[in-house]
Amino acid sequence: MIITMIAMRFLTISDLTIDIRVAKFAMKCREIGEEWMNLISNTMQDLSSSTSNEISKLRLKLINIGISCVLTFSTHQARLNYLLSSNEHIISLLKAITTIHDNITLNINQLNMSTFIKNMMKFCERTLVIIQPKVTELLQKTSYQSLNEFACDLLGYHSKQSNNEW
Repeated sequence: MIITMIAMRFLTISDLTIDIRVAKFAMKCREIGEEWMNLISNTMQDLSSSTSNEISKLRLKLINIGISCVLTFSTHQARLNYLLSSNEHIISLLKAITTIHDNITLNINQLNMSTFIKNMMKFCERTLVIIQPKVTELLQKTSYQSLNEFACDLLGYHSKQSNNEW
């Protein structure tokens, strides 16, 4: 999370000569976060329900990683085009938000979350409010294709299937 925050701060204050390199670094942070979310989710599926304390710890890690992924969208409007410009970026955002929400809801020890994580969740919500106009613009421009792909992914359908095959 700290590395992501530093990268986003660099992107916010950098000049145009290094914007693209810092944006690529931020997207690499997002990509690594997504890989970790998948690995932890798969690990959780393999654990028995009797290890609820271990599952609770993994849920907190998923929340932390999800927040880190959302933070990769935390920059001002002029630089947001580098980080939020395609269906893949929207799908990534939706996965991170869903991961955070699901694991907060399913976590037994919600009261045990640190003040730092609670504050980061608030910052994450602020980021979502700020990028909402750009998300809306992209969704309208692509006829909500990324929402369809995200829903297909959640349901286990292949995103390349046509609507008639549902």
